Amino acid sequence: MTHTVDIFRLDPIGVRWLESAATLESAKARVQELGVCSPGQFLVLDHKTGRRYGMQVKAADGGSILTEVTLVMGAHPDPAECES
Repeated sequence: MTHTVDIFRLDPIGVRWLESAATLESAKARVQELGVCSPGQFLVLDHKTGRRYGMQVKAADGGSILTEVTLVMGAHPDPAECES
C-alpha cells in the first residue's frame, strides 16, 4: 500500500513528523486517535494534491474531538474548481 499522506505534530519547539497514512480520511482518523493521548495541533500533508490541512484536537471525556480541519495551503488545483 502506498502512503501518500504525512501526519505532523505542531509543538512549541517546532514541527515533528509522526507517521504516514494511505488516504486523507485515514489520516484524519489517525489524528483523532493520536489526540486521545496528546491533544493539540496537527498538520496533514497530502502529497497527491499538495494540499496541507491544519487539524485541532481537543480532549473530551473518554477520548478526543477533532474540532477543526482547515485547508492551510492548496496546490495542484482540480481544473474543475477553476472553471467559472
